[in-house]
Amino acid sequence: MRFVKDFKDGEEGKLKNILKNCPLTKARFRANAILLSSKSFPIAAIADILDVHRDTVSNWLRNWESKGMLGLFDEQKPGRPRAESKLNYEN
Repeated sequence: MRFVKDFKDGEEGKLKNILKNCPLTKARFRANAILLSSKSFPIAAIADILDVHRDTVSNWLRNWESKGMLGLFDEQKPGRPRAESKLNYEN
């Protein structure tokens, strides 16, 4: 089984702060997965808790190990930004 290794100074606090305060849903999910893994939750259990595929959790853990905090956030993608979908509430 694969688990996140011990945190460096302040990383756990930063992860908890992201989990509570970050406006980006994906970053909050990833931070939660890292924290759960550090508490010895297996990948399958984390996937069930967060309702994602186990390969997704595995990718998050791999990104954490290689990139640290930056691995929680999506990289900039070239091209035009996505348009926000707007619902019509007037009808």
